[in-house]
Amino acid sequence: MKKFLAFLTALLMAVPSASGWGVSAEEVDLTPSNQVVAGEESSTPESEYRYTISKDGLVTINLYVGNDVNVVVPATIEGKRVFDIGERAFANCTNIESVEIPGTIDTIQPYAFSGCTGLKDVKLGEGVYYIREGAFEWCMSLKTFNLPTSTEYLEDYVFMACFDLETINVADGNFRYCSVDGVLFSRDKKRLIAFPPNRSTTYTVPAGVTKIEKAAFASNNIIESVSFSDEALTEIADEAFESCLALKSIVIPNSVTKIGDAAFTWCGSLETINVSDNLEELGSGALCGLYGLKQYLVSENCANFSVIDGVLFNKPGTSLYAVPGACSMTTYTVPSSVMFIKDFAFFSNTSLVEVTVTGNVMSVGEGAF
Repeated sequence: MKKFLAFLTALLMAVPSASGWGVSAEEVDLTPSNQVVAGEESSTPESEYRYTISKDGLVTINLYVGNDVNVVVPATIEGKRVFDIGERAFANCTNIESVEIPGTIDTIQPYAFSGCTGLKDVKLGEGVYYIREGAFEWCMSLKTFNLPTSTEYLEDYVFMACFDLETINVADGNFRYCSVDGVLFSRDKKRLIAFPPNRSTTYTVPAGVTKIEKAAFASNNIIESVSFSDEALTEIADEAFESCLALKSIVIPNSVTKIGDAAFTWCGSLETINVSDNLEELGSGALCGLYGLKQYLVSENCANFSVIDGVLFNKPGTSLYAVPGACSMTTYTVPSSVMFIKDFAFFSNTSLVEVTVTGNVMSVGEGAF
């Protein structure tokens, strides 16, 4: 949600911005043996790297200063193990086309290869354990990414804006993740973690999936239709479909009880979206930026939401959630029953010129207008 709010701020200031795509974060505490204690930075004329050596004799690469097209990260420097690739160490090295990372490296830190727009091939050695937030974001030339058996943790946005990515493979024996037809899942196949942005224009989520993880489909510019094999799904996480600009069709299963923050933000091609009968929680900005939306579909069996004059409310009518972006009304009076106007409720609408708010409204959410 922080990325989403930052994007909105930039938009309102008329500064161009791009929204994110990435994979689900899984929280993990690094053990003391994994914590690198910074030492004195070293740099020699012969070296293509600036680095620090911890008190434990572990090397962190802080910056790549070479100009090679094909990079082989060293396993040792000064005879000591290279333990991690530091934050933004290779960021914006646009000339790099391939990188080979040895298994001595435990952690690839946040944004380590961010903006390596020419990067086409990444070889991860067995031993790479932890890939942190945004590590390969904006690597727009990557087509295939292979995870070794050793990788156990992927943070959010690892593949954000990797627009050419078609396939994510996982080595046999990885007990945390698996790949099904090039799509990244949890090992038990209950959580869909990442759908490659250039995989296909249509997709059917396999049976048994209970959660679409954070940013799983985000910033996919070609996906037009998503369907579900069954009604096992219970949660669509934050930013799951954010900025799926071509998405025209999705029918949310009635089993879904939670839709996270910014889940469908900037899905401007959607004309209708249904609210599942059992939905209990609709996150902040989940339906923001749906400029083409004409109608919310809510059945009489929906326990917690309703539509009144085309506007989405909670069942009692005390909370106004969202006004369709493409509705034709130019004036609107908020019903007297409304006490809360939710975040970004009117944000998507471009036709309204006048809104009358009654005195019963107790709070107006962030970005509501």
